[in-house]
Amino acid sequence: MLGRLLVRRAAAIATAVGVVLGAVTAAAGQGVAAEPSAAPPSGIAAPPQPAPAGAAAEPPAQPPPDAQTPPAETAPAGVAPVAPEAAAAPPPAPQPLPPAPLSAVESSADTAPPPKQHPSARPGVGLVGAAGLHTGLALGVRLGLGDVGVELAGGYQLLLAISDDGGLDWDVDAGSSAQGSAELYVTPWHPLPTAAIGLKGGYRYNSVLHHGFSVAVTFLADLSDHLALEGLAGGSFFPGSEDRLRDELGLSPGADFAYSSSAQFFEYGFELIWYPF
Repeated sequence: MLGRLLVRRAAAIATAVGVVLGAVTAAAGQGVAAEPSAAPPSGIAAPPQPAPAGAAAEPPAQPPPDAQTPPAETAPAGVAPVAPEAAAAPPPAPQPLPPAPLSAVESSADTAPPPKQHPSARPGVGLVGAAGLHTGLALGVRLGLGDVGVELAGGYQLLLAISDDGGLDWDVDAGSSAQGSAELYVTPWHPLPTAAIGLKGGYRYNSVLHHGFSVAVTFLADLSDHLALEGLAGGSFFPGSEDRLRDELGLSPGADFAYSSSAQFFEYGFELIWYPF
């Protein structure tokens, strides 16, 4: 009887233990299925999970084509590898150009003295000394504004007469007088850099012949920075002065003049001009 009781209790205990173990096993299985797998920390790759027993091993995952690293290029044998080009440097800032050097003509123009003026183009004052039949022995002054100017002069003038009193010979008579002149000159032609050609003429007063005028061609040549020489070829005319000339020279009233100072043609004279400034 006791033996049966023990057997029954042992069976009941075994049954209860089996029920408890079954309940625990079912509960554990539901917790594992419901709980999500813990994600690995950020930045750390998840370790590979072991494949279940009996399952075929999967091949490792290949990266996408775009992510694959291109194969490194190898230089041919005997050729040194070419280093990759460095980033192009920015172009240098433009520098200001240096000033252009002066040409020989410009530099010489800055340092060369001013060109010499033509003798007739000298402005200012010139002192005159004259000699010749056209000018007499005179001293004067000229006031010039360039190629145009005025000359004032005065001095001794020779009176000359070549006459025929009806005989076979010609008589030559001479006398003396004082003469003053105020003449205008114009010299627009310049055949040479230091020469000028023009006209000269104006009023004259003679102490014997009285009022008259003169006209001449003038040629002016430069001698130095302060000196010029002028040559004159022309005539002087004192209308109505023949009788006064006959009286001055003591000629007969009927004497004919072949040449006289009252109407002098083809006279020549020279002037030396000094420019003090």
